[in-house]
Amino acid sequence: MLCLLLLLVLACDPAFRYRPTSWSKSSAQTWSTQVDGVELRVAEYEDIYGIEYFAPQIELINSTRHPAVIEDARLITASGEYEVSFPGKGEVRWRRAASQSAASIPLSWRFDRAAVDVLGNRPRVILDLRIGKEEHQLEIEYERIK
Repeated sequence: MLCLLLLLVLACDPAFRYRPTSWSKSSAQTWSTQVDGVELRVAEYEDIYGIEYFAPQIELINSTRHPAVIEDARLITASGEYEVSFPGKGEVRWRRAASQSAASIPLSWRFDRAAVDVLGNRPRVILDLRIGKEEHQLEIEYERIK
């Protein structure tokens, strides 16, 4: 029994963790920023070594009279720049918060090697956000903390 437990512990990959540094801390593990009546929130990102993707969630809290849409997102690391994959084949409904509503927008990047090796110590996500007809570019800088 002890051997089995030891084998399970040794076989499990330890976790890595990143936290946003360029936004304001709004709770224990959440950071936020505001743009023209839209609040964006992002949490610390944690996953296990060996996975080959990075998939943070962006919360949009839209208190305006216009829809807020994430038009694009790019991941920039020391090893290169990567284009986002949105759910639903990129359909707008998966990337927007309607007027006076909130939405959780999943972002995803897949790699051909371990994510932690691609991300390095200070990856950045560049968001292109449209609120009505106004376009904004925001940056989320992360730092590796584990």
